[in-house]
Amino acid sequence: MKNIIPKNKLNNLLSIPVLTLILSLILTFNLSAASSSGELSTSVIYEQEAERWQDQSLLELDFQQDLSANLNYYLEGALTLESYYQQDQKEREIDFEFKEAYLNYYTDRVDWRLGRQNFSWGSSYNINPLNYFNPIDQGAIDPFESRESVDGIRADYYPNFNWQLTGVLTQHAEIDELQSAVQLIRRRWQGYDFAASVFSGNSLQSVPAGRNFYPEVNKIGFDFKGDFSSKNIGLFSEVVYSDYQDSRLENTNEIIIGLDYKFENNLYLLGQYYYQQLPPVQAKANQLLILRAEKPFGYFHNWELNLISDLKKGMSVVRPSLIFSLNEGLDLETGAVLKLNQKKESSLNQLSQELLYLSLSKYF
Repeated sequence: MKNIIPKNKLNNLLSIPVLTLILSLILTFNLSAASSSGELSTSVIYEQEAERWQDQSLLELDFQQDLSANLNYYLEGALTLESYYQQDQKEREIDFEFKEAYLNYYTDRVDWRLGRQNFSWGSSYNINPLNYFNPIDQGAIDPFESRESVDGIRADYYPNFNWQLTGVLTQHAEIDELQSAVQLIRRRWQGYDFAASVFSGNSLQSVPAGRNFYPEVNKIGFDFKGDFSSKNIGLFSEVVYSDYQDSRLENTNEIIIGLDYKFENNLYLLGQYYYQQLPPVQAKANQLLILRAEKPFGYFHNWELNLISDLKKGMSVVRPSLIFSLNEGLDLETGAVLKLNQKKESSLNQLSQELLYLSLSKYF
């Protein structure tokens, strides 16, 4: 597939924050069809590798409003204030961003979405080979759960209840290149959902080759999910083949297969295996094991444990956390990111650094 639309056209088309606010003022002068929510949190973080303290305050607001029966918009903005303390030195940073900002337009068979958005393709946990579009936020406590939105256009066509055809055109977050993809979904076939997709654009991950660059690549992906056996054990898988257009890079395969199950005592367990070939010549494939466990306790509280283990290098990253519900909509969370048997050559070193944190969050 070829990118045939000039770059600047997408930039001009996707001035969504301004466009949505203008439409809101023109088409409606009341908030009767509006809904809003948000989060106010403050965190104290100790970064062990950098040996510094950080305090972080976050105000996040979500706003959605219907402009007509088949037109609405959604805005999610975040104001972040961070301070770093190291060796009697203090640095402060303040940032505001529209995390998502898009228009939805609905017709009888096609749903349109225009603007800054996240795309949740794939069925696996944390690591998604089918995540063609949204870069992970390396600065987050759990970067896989904090993906960066991109500007794009999405169209979902529903010929009937069981089938869905989706087309996407987005802009690459780093190099202003366009990405295009199509996905076909078949739901509820023998108890499973199946999806096949094709993608053309640039890789989300930079490849070191004298300098970091985002190579052109075509991808074919498949995924399925569903329950098997009478015990309702979940089964899911993703497979992606990448055809790199640079002669210095080799074509690759990525495979994920996993299981999850929730016991009668509400203990939830998930495990998945990830095999990832790397495009640079002579680079060895990654083999990762991802485990997750969580369980409520004391009626309102919850503990979680996440583990990513490099099966070849023997290194692991562990993320334990405890979440205490102090009141309705008020949570206290404490946790850590720990690296076990740390190996310099392991791909897990690219994840967030070791840290301890304490966070208080109010949801409204």
